Amino acid sequence: MNATAGSFRHLRIAVILVLSVLVLGTAGYMLIEQLSFVDALYTTIAMMAKLGLLVKPLSEYGRIFTIAVTILGVSYASLSNATWSRIEVGVKESRYLDMSRME
Repeated sequence: MNATAGSFRHLRIAVILVLSVLVLGTAGYMLIEQLSFVDALYTTIAMMAKLGLLVKPLSEYGRIFTIAVTILGVSYASLSNATWSRIEVGVKESRYLDMSRME
């Protein structure tokens, strides 16, 4: 198979980065904006998904924090998707090459 252990290692790192933004974003909103856990989690996911939904207006520090959460969340989610796609293409390419060799 063309999908090597290195590819899965990159995927694991990308997923860890996404989860890190999720955890740190939630904690940040709880500290900066005094949001409950559920509201902070909701806001973090909304920002990472580029929905822009807020449970309350944000302070200046909250808006700056939101910029960082959005940029990092979208970037790491895109990295994760690109890594997964690369693995999928490698697997399909490998299967195609195996089938063509059998003919």
